[in-house]
Amino acid sequence: VVAGGIVTAVDDMKVWLQGVVMEQVDFALSENCALRDCLFELEQQWEIGERYLTNVDGFRGLMDLATALQGVSEESEDFAACVEDLSPTFFLVLPRVLWLSALLPA
Repeated sequence: VVAGGIVTAVDDMKVWLQGVVMEQVDFALSENCALRDCLFELEQQWEIGERYLTNVDGFRGLMDLATALQGVSEESEDFAACVEDLSPTFFLVLPRVLWLSALLPA
């Protein structure tokens, strides 16, 4: 999800750059709404990626969470459906999965 956000933001910037005529770009960034929006989204996604993907402990935590969610999803079809649908039940169960996975031996 985190890396996907960065990829999407970069792809959006590529699409904008491919469709722009440079002579029509205003030097004042505030006058180029689409460019400003693309740059803002890219910056936001980049900061999120930096926070979670370059921090070794944070990245390892995300990977552990993904592994735990995958394991529970394989054991429970109901949980897998909640994850797929991002249902409210998933968000109620998620903290419990985190705690239980943290308590399991490595």
